[in-house]
Amino acid sequence: MPPLTRLHNYLSQKESTFAQFIKYVLCGGLSVAVDITIFYLLAWLVLPCLKSGDPVVKILEFLGFTVRHVEPDELIRNF
Repeated sequence: MPPLTRLHNYLSQKESTFAQFIKYVLCGGLSVAVDITIFYLLAWLVLPCLKSGDPVVKILEFLGFTVRHVEPDELIRNF
């Protein structure tokens, strides 16, 4: 039996508490990743509210992207 089929069979068991926990953790982690990604995309492109010390700003600048400098009053409004 291929490993993916074995994994699918194990995770489809409704009475296995450990399988339910694994699915809960995977779905929760995926939703957090999507939420953070959407937040930082909006904070960078739509309503600029990233500070220069933010780790995401450092990553974007390292990759060659530009991040607009935001004044403190605009930062408070946009955030």
